[in-house]
Parts: sequence; structure tokens; C-alpha cells
Amino acid sequence: MHSPYTTPSGNVHGMPLAAALNEDNLPCQRNQPDAETEFFWRRLQNLAEPGPKLRPEHLVYVAVRDIEGEENAVIERLNIKWIKLPEIQAKGSRQLVREIYEHLRFCDLVYISFDVDSLDSEFSKGTGTPVEKGLYLSEAENLCQDLLENERVICFEMVEINPTLDNENTMAKNAFNILEKATAAIERRLRLEEVVSR
Repeated sequence: MHSPYTTPSGNVHGMPLAAALNEDNLPCQRNQPDAETEFFWRRLQNLAEPGPKLRPEHLVYVAVRDIEGEENAVIERLNIKWIKLPEIQAKGSRQLVREIYEHLRFCDLVYISFDVDSLDSEFSKGTGTPVEKGLYLSEAENLCQDLLENERVICFEMVEINPTLDNENTMAKNAFNILEKATAAIERRLRLEEVVSR
């Protein structure tokens, strides 16, 4: 959710949502990017067509815990839905997924990006930014499985896996467990769609 104007690191991999939202977050500006950076930032924001590719009301954060103040400010200013860990644990994945899809009722297509940093650091060894007090592996499996049962999902990705930091292969095993449940949900959905279309 950072832009070149707010990023503390300068890493472009922290900026895709800001680019998709066409959001500079100038109220929280801390940097003065050079002309070349601004040029390429505008090019990135205007890929395919000028302007935003995503509306704030079509974005849902789930179990995100470790964000900077600038990101928090833009989430609040744009009123982006943010489901925090206590809410997940209180309601369970089925109820939350119903609420997420109700919130996204005007979206024809849904893209799910599962960041392994959302897992508790006990389960998220092979990533650059493990954070305590995250999702348990079973919570992540259930959440991804329930999210993927919706026919509007067109893409599911897992990100931030870094095998070089995973000397015991923990992340690979945990990511595979999540992916296995996700794949099973997709297969069930496709079988159901095939039966319905007959």
C-alpha cells in the first residue's frame, strides 16, 4: 500500500496495491522521489489504461498485522475493509467468508493473494518478515478453502515464500498443506459447476 512518496524501504514490491488504486498517499509523504522514479511510478499506475484498476471498496485485508503508519492511514482514509485476527477467531472462517463476499457483492471477479506472513511466525519460517500472533495453520487452510469455493474467484496465489530462509523445509510443508486444501476446494467447485451446466 506504499507509494514512492511514503515507502520507508524503496522496495517496489510494497507498492502494487497503491499502484492499482492509483493512490500516492500524499498526506503521509515522507520522500521526495526523483524525476525518473516519478516517471516510472506514473507508468506503473497507468498500465493498460489510465487511472485506478481497483476501487478501495473492492479490497479486503484479512489477518494483516504488521503495517507502517502510512499504510494504516491510507486504509483508514479510503475506508478499506480490514478483518483482524480476533474477528477471524471469534466468527470462524465460514461466517467471515460470507461477510467478505457480501462486501464484494458488486465484484464480478475475485483475485485472492495469500501472503504467508499472515501465518503466525511458528508456522511461517521461510519468509522474510515472520510476525508473531498470526493465523494458525488450520485457520489459514480453512480460510483459503472457504474463500475458494466461490465461483467468482479467478486467481489464487501464495506469496512471500523464501526457501533460502527455510532450512527445515517448514514453510514448504505448511504452504503445501494450504495449497492442497485450496486445490481441493477449486476441484469441488469445478465439479459442481460441471454438474449444474449439464
